[in-house]
Amino acid sequence: MKKEAFNSAKVVSYKQFQVNHAVKVGNTIYVSGQVAWDKDGNVIGEGNLEAQSVQALENLKSILAEAGATLNDVVKLNVFWAESVDWEKTIEVWKGYFTTEPFPAVTATITKLAYPELLVEFDAIAVVSD
Repeated sequence: MKKEAFNSAKVVSYKQFQVNHAVKVGNTIYVSGQVAWDKDGNVIGEGNLEAQSVQALENLKSILAEAGATLNDVVKLNVFWAESVDWEKTIEVWKGYFTTEPFPAVTATITKLAYPELLVEFDAIAVVSD
């Protein structure tokens, strides 16, 4: 089956890692982990979980749009929180983004993220109509 890569100009490039923002296979879109980086690689909301959650979800939304999808097409959401954060704040933020049922299935993990200034990361799987 054909694989198609998608990258959003609104999100920091992952090319240096040889990674795409998303890959679409058939009608399924697999989105790489998104954090609170702006398009220039600056951390948005350092120390602020809500602000970082918003930026990461906006990045996710932009990438899905490039691939012809919306947040309503997300069927699986993975959330990774840095240790010792008030994770419930992120849930309040994502409730404003995922507003249409059926809501996605979610796996949430508390872990150590790759960069210490980052507090949350999201990746997703979306399915679009043919």
